[in-house]
Amino acid sequence: MVKRAVAWGALLLVLFALPLLQMGIAGSSSLAAKASPQSAIHNLQSAIGVHFLTLPFADPLITVSQGWTYDWGSEHGGIDYMLGNRNSTNWRPFNVYAAADGWACGNCTNRQGNAIWIKHVVDGQTIYTYYGHLASIDSSIPIGNQQSTTWVQRGQKIGVSGNTGADVIHLHFGVYSSNSQPMDPYDAWTTHESYAPGCAQCRMGDNNLWTTNPPTLASGVTPPTPESTMEIPTNTPIPTPTRVSCDIK
Repeated sequence: MVKRAVAWGALLLVLFALPLLQMGIAGSSSLAAKASPQSAIHNLQSAIGVHFLTLPFADPLITVSQGWTYDWGSEHGGIDYMLGNRNSTNWRPFNVYAAADGWACGNCTNRQGNAIWIKHVVDGQTIYTYYGHLASIDSSIPIGNQQSTTWVQRGQKIGVSGNTGADVIHLHFGVYSSNSQPMDPYDAWTTHESYAPGCAQCRMGDNNLWTTNPPTLASGVTPPTPESTMEIPTNTPIPTPTRVSCDIK
């Protein structure tokens, strides 16, 4: 389950260094976890104070394989989701869905294998979600250019999990503020045991970013309870303007 640490470190450096592009709604994102002390990241997330995410998948059997902190103690800076037995690495691919409405681009900056960024504007605040190690990106998502984006809706399929840039099939899910700081959407800041679905000692902080506690699928289902009548995607209006840039650092 160990990722390629060297590639990941290079990714952090390059993304944080990319310039802010101009657009109508200011914002940026990167994987620069060490840009400020951990306490500053907590304070930032507390100030944001929004709950807008649903789980980025539809299969209720998917669980968390790694939390904000890896099981071996180093900082992960994101959440890994897997489909399979955590005592093996024979994990299976699964469809990946947008965790909230926003503007999406694929492979539009340096990343972990194939990846998608989605820019969300919530209560006037710009927040990014990141979907890494994808086996494939949906054909509806523009590739390779931050200036070319498309509107996606919560629960809309955007790709399939994979192992591009990684050793095992899984989804790396990240959340970033407009000033390039990674955030823990669970506000737990610890190892996988606390993270739903599949947690042994489930907990979330008050400053979590999910619409519900515990987090639900876009259909409103709380894993691990399956439901055969999921409606994906949800019907939400397309805003104007019809195109914006992603402005990823």
